[in-house]
Amino acid sequence: MKGFKIAINGHAAITLHSFFSHVILTKIDNRYHLLMYGGDEQNNRFAWEAKVLKEGDSIDIQVQDLEAGTVPKVTPAEDLASLKEEYEHLKPELEKRGLI
Repeated sequence: MKGFKIAINGHAAITLHSFFSHVILTKIDNRYHLLMYGGDEQNNRFAWEAKVLKEGDSIDIQVQDLEAGTVPKVTPAEDLASLKEEYEHLKPELEKRGLI
């Protein structure tokens, strides 16, 4: 399966091997983060350990054939259903406050 090999400053950080993957660079509280997520055909969702970046860090992302990848934290599909249910319960209050 094709996947991503991600290195930070020349050091292999993580390999993403899933049906789909998202690599996100973001700034949170004046710190830069590399966030990595994915999923499979059974609607399980994965998250890999976030990496905090420093000024001057370099990121190298390569597409490769991978037999296996770094083990992610798995979020089973059932958990997503309960999260959606909780969101639907909170949605009216969030809308009332103008947050969504």
